[in-house]
Amino acid sequence: MMADIKLTLAEDKRRAPSIEAEARRLQDEGWLYYPIQGQPVRAKPGCWVYFIRGDHMVARAEAENFERSENATSLYDGTPLPAGKWMVKCIPPMEIARRRPPHKGFQGFRYVAGSDGFADAFD
Repeated sequence: MMADIKLTLAEDKRRAPSIEAEARRLQDEGWLYYPIQGQPVRAKPGCWVYFIRGDHMVARAEAENFERSENATSLYDGTPLPAGKWMVKCIPPMEIARRRPPHKGFQGFRYVAGSDGFADAFD
């Protein structure tokens, strides 16, 4: 069974200044890599990646693939990822949430639980 994941986007100079800027960057680049800790076993290409920022779920994008980095650049400031780190490759469009449910940030990724109520934020 395929599962969606959630991950936190840090609010620092290594990330876009806003989720709208992140969405524009994804659109302009055609794809972006986001580092994750470990290989997700239940998440598969085509699942949603929900983004947490500022203690709210703010957007989602489709995962095209999960792979190990090989000199990939994924961060907003161009910082390269170390080789061998797991990443999720997301493709546009990034959908901005109409409602932004509160959700605490965390390190790594987590699987989305039905109780998170994320899907309703895009209706």
